[in-house]
Amino acid sequence: MGPSGFSSPSCPTSPCCSGCGETPRPSGPRSPGGVSSTTALTALVAAAMAEGDLRAGADPALTSRLLFGLINSLTEWYRPGGELGETALADAVVDLALGGLRTRPA
Repeated sequence: MGPSGFSSPSCPTSPCCSGCGETPRPSGPRSPGGVSSTTALTALVAAAMAEGDLRAGADPALTSRLLFGLINSLTEWYRPGGELGETALADAVVDLALGGLRTRPA
């Protein structure tokens, strides 16, 4: 990771940024133990699947990336103090992320 907090997997001079022309990408936050947030969430998702708390069959790494995408996209449109309150937003995120969109058979 370069001084700007970005890394580029295909840049020959990475850590960024040396002016190679490639758009740098954030390398992601790290936990105190040095594990990326994505790696940590992937491990949690895999453990929850193994314990039966989440449905089996989904890819834990893909699931983690999709969950991060869901949460990170909130900053694009959510405005505190608007029509949707924080509690309602949190409830909707949990319901959709863990419950899904499909109806349950009766």
